[in-house]
Amino acid sequence: MALLIISCLSFLVSCSGEKTEKLGTLEISITDAEFSRGIEPTPIEVSSYSISVTDANSAVVFSKTIRTEDGSGNCRLQLPVGNYTVKVSALNKEDKRIGEGSSDVEVVVDRTTQCSVAIHEIQGKGTIRFVFSGAEDDALVAKVYDASMSLIDSITLDFAGGIFTGSIELDNGFYYVTVSKADETVLKADTVRVLANQSVKVSDDSEPITITMLYAAAQTEAGSLPDDWAGYQILMDKFGINLQLQMLPSNTNDQDLMVRTMAAADELPDFFVVSRSVWQDLVRQGKLADVTDDFAKMPERSKVMFGPSSKNSTTYNGRVYGFATPSGYAGNEGLLVRKDWLDNLGLAVPTTLDELYDVLYAFTYNDPDGNGKNDTYGYGAFVESYMNYEAYPGRRFEPLMGAFGVEGTWNMSADNFGLKVKDPAYYDWMVFFKRLIDNGVIDPNWQSYKKDDFRAAWKQGKFGVFREQNSAYASKNNYSSFDANFPDGGFIVVDAPVGPTGKKSVGPLVEGFRIFAINANISQEKHDKIIEMFEWMAHGEGYMLCSYGVEGKNYILDEKGLPQSDDSLGDLGYDKAIGQRYIQLRNCSFNYNNVTEIALRYPGYTTAVSQKYMSAGEVLVEMQSKTWTRTPGQNNMPAPENADVYTFYQQGIAEFLNGQRNLTEENWQAFIEQFDSIGGLEWEQDGYVYASENGYLL
Repeated sequence: MALLIISCLSFLVSCSGEKTEKLGTLEISITDAEFSRGIEPTPIEVSSYSISVTDANSAVVFSKTIRTEDGSGNCRLQLPVGNYTVKVSALNKEDKRIGEGSSDVEVVVDRTTQCSVAIHEIQGKGTIRFVFSGAEDDALVAKVYDASMSLIDSITLDFAGGIFTGSIELDNGFYYVTVSKADETVLKADTVRVLANQSVKVSDDSEPITITMLYAAAQTEAGSLPDDWAGYQILMDKFGINLQLQMLPSNTNDQDLMVRTMAAADELPDFFVVSRSVWQDLVRQGKLADVTDDFAKMPERSKVMFGPSSKNSTTYNGRVYGFATPSGYAGNEGLLVRKDWLDNLGLAVPTTLDELYDVLYAFTYNDPDGNGKNDTYGYGAFVESYMNYEAYPGRRFEPLMGAFGVEGTWNMSADNFGLKVKDPAYYDWMVFFKRLIDNGVIDPNWQSYKKDDFRAAWKQGKFGVFREQNSAYASKNNYSSFDANFPDGGFIVVDAPVGPTGKKSVGPLVEGFRIFAINANISQEKHDKIIEMFEWMAHGEGYMLCSYGVEGKNYILDEKGLPQSDDSLGDLGYDKAIGQRYIQLRNCSFNYNNVTEIALRYPGYTTAVSQKYMSAGEVLVEMQSKTWTRTPGQNNMPAPENADVYTFYQQGIAEFLNGQRNLTEENWQAFIEQFDSIGGLEWEQDGYVYASENGYLL
């Protein structure tokens, strides 16, 4: 027991006027409060004191919480003369009560009243935590005895990452504990005191390893990870890791500058997120650790995050120097076909390019919607091109281009590297494309449509085949217009059509990665601890904590076992203002291939008009299952340095399609030769060098 001394001074204060109220000044001084623990007295960390003063009618007249660094504090207030009760609670750093007490005080005129409040520990459950280093074969056992040396509990400690951990919950009191190996060799024997709402650690006193980490926050505007994030203690207990975090700025240019500045000063953190352009410089400078052999040490993370594309992104001279983890959903687009139109016309789902052409023709000229008007087209699109990896006419046409093997900008094969536009099959694609235009089976507005125009058009039933993104098609807000216009209508996701030489592809699989790198100048012991921590973040307890927070605090589980941010959690819900801070390490855990993640990102629903079930998440999975061209790093490939090269490229193709140039083999070859002469060949050669240096060649 400890005494909390509260000094109460009162005196008369005269006020001018006809009526004078007698006031006194109450000065409360709090001394350091400590609870002793048996044989070895140890101060309990008091983070704050909660003080309240009530009058004779039990009405609270004063309430304040005082934070303390050294266990002391004070405050002053003025009160009318009278009788009061002062109550004080001692709180730990989790704001849990560990002690309390009260005392009655009578403020009397012309007298100084002193009072003392005895702080008694509150009754309840506390926890003994065991943390020991060792080898798995040690099989450590912890035993707890009461004051009469009767055994009251025994547990086998869990082993992970070279650390044994476990905990036992007990009532207030003194206990004798031992930790022993399987051969009964005693590693630790000690007397401990358990306090309510408090934990006491029993360990082998091994020093934790400090790991500094520079992280990219999931939501930078929400602020950095809070100091009371539960992961800090878990990492300490399970792995002996003292994690020290620093958040990257939100702007990518500022991020790059920060990492480059640290590298120049030899002050890189132990573990950090880095852009690929900066990664390239650091790996050449020898500042990044070789992690080639570490993937096998992270089986859970490796099976969902690290494929050939990922490893290729961080490969240098045949070795891997970073962990490229997914930063978004790849393969989230697909080829959609109006199923009701197929049924209306008695057509089968097309699987070849010829069959698809027949469907496009029928959708254009056979009144698929049955309204008696000539107001539909087969194919719909708009120009959405990215010169360095999905050149003009762009990704909306790639399911058709894939039938000729010319989807995307580059052929990334080491044996046949080059620009797809120079592939002889590209001319065959152009002939097919021109046929679609000349025969009127493609919406002629494809060159003028913007993205919003295109999406409005398919929702209005203008065309029946197109490539679209999963959410833009199937999410509730996006599908509602089509559902209202065509309650009996609907789409199916089909694979890309097989072309004349057996090729097919929805398009190049563009995978975005976030790179985590390890400092080359740290000890092997610290390196291994980073691997253990990174694996922990990818599954089970670590995954849930980094992705959604603490159950009951930041999320609750619904009837399907999915974490939800319920209103009952207030601002601490993981999607709320304060709660978002607790999941700032989500980028370390999300794999964008997880059923739970997809279900939460794209919840299923029943449409308002047709009352059918829709799920953009299920559509995503189906789209991802179709045939894609895996071309790692294509989206990082260089665009031509001379803007005239791109202008010539796009304008020339458009002129052939619009009939301004006669599309013949001779004219096409002349176009390619001129393209090479103005910079196309130089761009292709630069691309080869870049792909070779970065390990992108297949």
